[in-house]
Amino acid sequence: MKYIISTFLFFSISSSISAQTFAPPGAKWQYDYIDDFACGYIQYKYTHDTLINGKMTQALLRTLYVYNYLVGG
Repeated sequence: MKYIISTFLFFSISSSISAQTFAPPGAKWQYDYIDDFACGYIQYKYTHDTLINGKMTQALLRTLYVYNYLVGG
C-alpha cells in the first residue's frame, strides 16, 4: 500500500513541474534538403511564445530554401 501511495505522489508532483524551454530566444537551425531535381535546406527559427490550450509554448517558423537545377534558381 505504501508503494502505491508513494508512486501516486511521485507522478502527481512530477507532472506539475514545468518543462524546460526547447529553444532560447533567437535560436535557429537548419537541415539539408535533397530531392531528385532540387536541393537546399529547411530552416527553423524560434519566433515567439504563444498560448495553446492554456499552456505556454514556443512558436517556430519553418522556411524551405530550394535551388532547382531544372529552372536554374
